[in-house]
Amino acid sequence: SNRIHGLPVLGTRHSLRDVLALYQVREVLVAMPKPPADLLSYVKQHCDGTGVPWRIVPTLLPDD
Repeated sequence: SNRIHGLPVLGTRHSLRDVLALYQVREVLVAMPKPPADLLSYVKQHCDGTGVPWRIVPTLLPDD
Protein backbone atom coordinates (compact mmCIF):
# COMPACT_ATOMS: atom_id res chain seq x y z
CA SER A 1 0.00 0.00 0.00
CA ASN A 2 1.11 3.58 -0.62
CA ARG A 3 2.33 5.70 2.24
CA ILE A 4 3.40 9.33 2.51
CA HIS A 5 5.58 10.12 5.52
CA GLY A 6 4.32 6.95 7.17
CA LEU A 7 0.65 7.81 6.66
CA PRO A 8 -1.42 5.34 4.66
CA VAL A 9 -2.89 6.55 1.39
CA LEU A 10 -6.37 5.02 1.40
CA GLY A 11 -7.52 6.24 -2.00
CA THR A 12 -8.07 9.05 -4.43
CA ARG A 13 -10.85 11.60 -4.56
CA HIS A 14 -12.87 9.11 -6.58
CA SER A 15 -12.87 6.65 -3.67
CA LEU A 16 -13.32 9.24 -0.91
CA ARG A 17 -16.95 8.39 -0.22
CA ASP A 18 -16.13 4.69 0.20
CA VAL A 19 -12.99 5.36 2.25
CA LEU A 20 -14.94 7.56 4.66
CA ALA A 21 -17.58 4.85 5.02
CA LEU A 22 -15.19 1.90 5.40
CA TYR A 23 -12.43 3.31 7.61
CA GLN A 24 -12.38 5.30 10.80
CA VAL A 25 -10.80 8.29 9.09
CA ARG A 26 -9.68 10.95 11.57
CA GLU A 27 -8.66 13.53 8.98
CA VAL A 28 -8.39 13.89 5.20
CA LEU A 29 -5.20 15.45 3.90
CA VAL A 30 -5.11 16.98 0.43
CA ALA A 31 -1.43 16.61 -0.47
CA MET A 32 -1.16 19.14 -3.28
CA PRO A 33 0.43 22.60 -3.33
CA LYS A 34 -2.39 24.20 -5.36
CA PRO A 35 -5.42 21.89 -5.46
CA PRO A 36 -8.06 22.77 -8.05
CA ALA A 37 -11.28 24.35 -6.79
CA ASP A 38 -13.41 21.41 -7.94
CA LEU A 39 -11.31 19.01 -5.84
CA LEU A 40 -11.63 21.21 -2.75
CA SER A 41 -15.38 21.48 -3.26
CA TYR A 42 -15.66 17.70 -3.59
CA VAL A 43 -13.57 17.04 -0.47
CA LYS A 44 -15.45 19.70 1.52
CA GLN A 45 -18.83 18.27 0.52
CA HIS A 46 -17.96 14.71 1.53
CA CYS A 47 -15.97 15.52 4.66
CA ASP A 48 -18.36 18.14 6.02
CA GLY A 49 -21.22 15.71 5.42
CA THR A 50 -19.55 13.11 7.65
CA GLY A 51 -17.92 15.43 10.19
CA VAL A 52 -14.39 14.42 9.16
CA PRO A 53 -11.96 17.36 9.24
CA TRP A 54 -9.81 18.04 6.19
CA ARG A 55 -6.95 20.30 5.25
CA ILE A 56 -4.47 21.09 2.53
CA VAL A 57 -0.88 20.05 3.24
CA PRO A 58 1.20 21.29 0.30
CA THR A 59 4.53 20.18 1.78
CA LEU A 60 3.57 16.61 2.68
CA LEU A 61 4.89 15.11 -0.54
CA PRO A 62 8.67 14.58 -0.78
CA ASP A 63 10.58 16.82 -3.15
CA ASP A 64 11.64 15.17 -6.40
